[in-house]
Amino acid sequence: MEVKLTKNAKEFLVFSYFGITEDELKGKDAKDRIAMKCAERAYRDMCRTLTFSEKMDGRTKEEKKNIEKKRKDFRGDICKLIVDNMLGEHSENIIGLFRCDKNDFCSNHEELCKKIRNAANEYPPKGNQKLLKKRNENDSMAFHYGQAQKWLNMTIKYMRMFDCFSKLMNDNDFENELHVPVDAYIITKAKEEFDINITNKPWSRWEIVDYTKFQKDLRKKLSDESPIKWEEKAWIEIAKEERDQENKNEHTYHR
Repeated sequence: MEVKLTKNAKEFLVFSYFGITEDELKGKDAKDRIAMKCAERAYRDMCRTLTFSEKMDGRTKEEKKNIEKKRKDFRGDICKLIVDNMLGEHSENIIGLFRCDKNDFCSNHEELCKKIRNAANEYPPKGNQKLLKKRNENDSMAFHYGQAQKWLNMTIKYMRMFDCFSKLMNDNDFENELHVPVDAYIITKAKEEFDINITNKPWSRWEIVDYTKFQKDLRKKLSDESPIKWEEKAWIEIAKEERDQENKNEHTYHR
């Protein structure tokens, strides 16, 4: 028996995951709206790796509300930075990641990741106390390149799911230039399938040299296969393995 999702089910899932309705996927400003929702969702994929300067424990209701606003402003401001530099026209202050020639994609991608990293570390720009702090004394900074790539790459991955780049990819073959979002699942799969092992550091603490080597080594192993298409399958395979193992452990525990 084949089970298919109804139109209502798809709309429910999209709204539950991205907070956007089918009507909001249409219209003149649809791409910008979708991009912001994708960047916000990507933040949720990455934010568990953040260490905030101000903790919620022991705070009054008003203090918690103030802290929550600061975090929300941070998310919104960095999401806007990402979207502006992806979709905006290339200028002195805007990278225009998808407005440039595909041959410049990697260098522009690196520049945008640095921009995200620097903005996050200096947030708020005029505040005495920064929003983020180092997780431990051995960290070189509070927000690393590994976190920036996850935020950016997941935004791009989600936008691709909404077919936001169809014209770019058809005309300029951008799809093969897209980077793989690096996380624990992808690191595991790359090691299992291709024996790629860059560093023992968690992805959230990766720096440019770790990330760049991983992307290059993976691309070499994949040969003619699109890295982003490989990632889509690889991530689900590892996620399913982990789910099945958890189910097996739970079944064993309850016997």
